[in-house]
Amino acid sequence: MRITVRVANRGSDSFAAVLPRCLEGWDVAVEGVGSTGYLKAGNDGLGTFQQRIDALSHGDEFQLVILPGGSNDQNVENAGPAEAVGSTVQTLRAHFPSARLLMLGPVSISTNSNANKRYVDQVLREYAAEQRIEFISPLAETWFPTSSQPEWVNIELGHPNTAGYDHMAQKPAEDLREIIVTA
Repeated sequence: MRITVRVANRGSDSFAAVLPRCLEGWDVAVEGVGSTGYLKAGNDGLGTFQQRIDALSHGDEFQLVILPGGSNDQNVENAGPAEAVGSTVQTLRAHFPSARLLMLGPVSISTNSNANKRYVDQVLREYAAEQRIEFISPLAETWFPTSSQPEWVNIELGHPNTAGYDHMAQKPAEDLREIIVTA
């Protein structure tokens, strides 16, 4: 199975870098840059999710495309996320018409996620339900219980540490196995 993962950066210490190791036997292509969102351009200046997808030349070769959380949109004005999600998904479907789509909600490094992050999760959850797209909510699944912060989180940076990224990648890998088997 060939998957494209659109999340985090290509560094060795990121969710996208770790996920392929958790999906043994899957052919995984990683395409993503840190800080990219539905409304927010990534660190490399190459644009939002939709702009980055428009620039791809992969064609229709993937069986599954994973579109990540929108955590980077949590501080953007609440006007527009639903429209940006819709146009991003339309662009993905145009580039990869036969691929299944999996959307991930935003990740919080504690059980106390902020209202903006919960709002983004709600927008994504509702859109996915309306469009019959598989959706995983790290907030609802409590991927990072507050009690695990010392083990999985670099508090100074406000991001997962190496063990946290490993944990983060294992969670959707478990869900993916179930989704693919039951589909």
